[in-house]
Amino acid sequence: MKKLLTLLVITIFSVAITSCKKDDAPKTIVGYWTGKSNTADASSDWHWLVRSDKTVRVYIGVDSATATKKFEGTYSNTDSTISLNYKVGGGLAVSLSNAKINNGYTRIEGKDFLGNTYFVQR
Repeated sequence: MKKLLTLLVITIFSVAITSCKKDDAPKTIVGYWTGKSNTADASSDWHWLVRSDKTVRVYIGVDSATATKKFEGTYSNTDSTISLNYKVGGGLAVSLSNAKINNGYTRIEGKDFLGNTYFVQR
């Protein structure tokens, strides 16, 4: 009986320790992000589809399905920043440099080339 009780205590203790262990979620920028850009005339809805092959699609509109402005581009990132490059109408190149990625990889904040602030989040 004593052995059974000892085995039971060890099992419960082992389960408690392993269930309390936090798994580190992988830090990846890849995925779908949505947010706002505060332009001079209004607040615009933004959507980013960040792909694993270092390409990005930027949507500007209420949602990605109905957005009338869709732009393809590329991105580069470090552990704490991301930079996007894409072209808009007439071949105008847009560069969003060194936007800050929060520690949880759930929010990105930055300023565009005109100084307007923006954010996107998961």
